[in-house]
Amino acid sequence: MPARIAASSAGSIAPASGWAVSSPALSAHEALARLRSAQEAAAVAVSAQEAEAKLRSLQDASAQLAVDQEASAQEASAHEASAHEASFLALSAQLAESKTGKPE
Repeated sequence: MPARIAASSAGSIAPASGWAVSSPALSAHEALARLRSAQEAAAVAVSAQEAEAKLRSLQDASAQLAVDQEASAQEASAHEASAHEASFLALSAQLAESKTGKPE
């Protein structure tokens, strides 16, 4: 009769190591592991959002720098054109003066 266990031996078998944890304790461990996993995922998401915000900020700064450089280049070009015009007018005035033969 192998199906019957003696009453004296039923309580003498020790549970295997690691199996002695009760079901509520196991659920608590699972919940803690899930919570940690969720916290890690949230931290990664926050880091990704911060990285995206920094990237947008750098892109905005780069675009503004390009606008500023273009404005500076246009201003330099306008100054150069003004300098050429002033030089041309001064040369024209000298030429006109020399043609009129104005005595000194």
